[in-house]
Amino acid sequence: MKFFNLRIWLIAILAILPLSANADSGLPFTAEENADGARFVWYVLQRSGMEFDYLPADHFPESPSFRVIEHGLQDTGDVAWWPHLMAIYDPNFPKARELPLDVAIVTAKGPLSLTRLEEKMGPAIFYRYGKSAK
Repeated sequence: MKFFNLRIWLIAILAILPLSANADSGLPFTAEENADGARFVWYVLQRSGMEFDYLPADHFPESPSFRVIEHGLQDTGDVAWWPHLMAIYDPNFPKARELPLDVAIVTAKGPLSLTRLEEKMGPAIFYRYGKSAK
């Protein structure tokens, strides 16, 4: 059920995303408040039923609500994390939109290529929600 709710929220959020960086996103936070992607991740996952405290990206690894997932085993709804950026991983996103298969990172600004992000910032660390974490 968690993934069904998350997929519905991702579709809804992406439907209201701006077509340009200057457009109003309709999200309850500003671009400045979401500079590291943490507000978007928190907002979307909260709306899909995952309850956890908001933490900025540089403190996200401290969250007791998430555990590290081995790279390559990530799945829909996992958090892709770098020290100054986080986003939601959705491997089904590109298939549904006829995009390159590595465009599986969902942010408030739109979908991004995991390959390109990892070339620029190094390998992502993936986190999965779970109350028994840490």
